[in-house]
Amino acid sequence: MPEYLKPYDTVASADDMESVDTACEESATLLKSMRRELSRSRRQSCLSCSHLICLYLVIIGLLVVLATEPKWKHCDYEDPSIGFYSPAQDAVTYEDVEFGKYFAVDNKSPYTQEPSPELDNMWEELYQFGLTGLTPDEAARLREPTAHLPHDNNTYVVSLGVFHQLHCVNHLRKALYPDEYKGLWEYNADGTVNHETILSLHWDHCIDILRQTLMCHADITPTPFYYRARDDNVYSALAGTHRCRSYDKIRDWAETRQLHQWKWNVTGTQQVVG
Repeated sequence: MPEYLKPYDTVASADDMESVDTACEESATLLKSMRRELSRSRRQSCLSCSHLICLYLVIIGLLVVLATEPKWKHCDYEDPSIGFYSPAQDAVTYEDVEFGKYFAVDNKSPYTQEPSPELDNMWEELYQFGLTGLTPDEAARLREPTAHLPHDNNTYVVSLGVFHQLHCVNHLRKALYPDEYKGLWEYNADGTVNHETILSLHWDHCIDILRQTLMCHADITPTPFYYRARDDNVYSALAGTHRCRSYDKIRDWAETRQLHQWKWNVTGTQQVVG
C-alpha cells in the first residue's frame, strides 16, 4: 500500500504526550507571568496618576489661598480680648514690660516727676491724638454705631479707649498738685472742698472708668513675694514682668489716622482736633 494511503496513527507515544504537557505548562506559566506584570504596571500607573492629581490639587489650593489672603486675613479676624472688631486690631503686637521698678524718692518714674511744662507735654504725647478717622466699611463693622464728620459722609469718627483712660490718669495726677495746677480745686465758705464742680464730677467719672478698665482686663500676672529675715515675714516685690500690647504700635496707628480739623457747622467754623 502506498505510503500516503497508510492509516493515520491515532495513538501517540508516551514521549509525545509528555512533551505536549510540558509545553502547556510552560505556556500557562508564561501567561500568568504576563498577567502579573500587566497588573503591576497598571497599579504603578494608577499610583503615579494619583500622585500627580494630589500634587496638582495642592498647588491649586496654595494659589487660591495666596489669591484670597487679604480677604481671609482681615475680614473675619476679631481680637479675642475684646470679643468684637476694632479698626486698630492689626496694630496689636505684644512685648514683655517690667512693672513697678520705680518706687523711691530717688527712683521716680519719668511720669511722676515734679510738675512742669515738660512733664505735661510727656503726658499729653501719650494720648493727644484727637479723633481717629474710619472709612464707611470700617465704621459698618463696629459693634456700636458712630457718626461721620459734618459735611463728610466718607469719614467716620472714633477714639480708642486707651486714650480716654490715659487722659483720666493725667487729670487725676494734676488733681494731686493743687498748688501747681491752680483752679482745679474749689472750696466752700467753710473751707471744705466743693465736690459738686464739673471738674470734681469729672474726676469721679475718671476713677470709675479706670476701675472698670482694670476689672475688664483683669491682669492675672502673679506678683512674687520675698522673705525678710529681720522680722521673719514676706513682702510683695511690687516689680514684675507683664505681657503687654505694644503701646508704641497702637500710638503710631492712631497718629496715621488722626483727624486734624473739620467743618464744625454750616458757617464753616473750623474745629481743630489734637
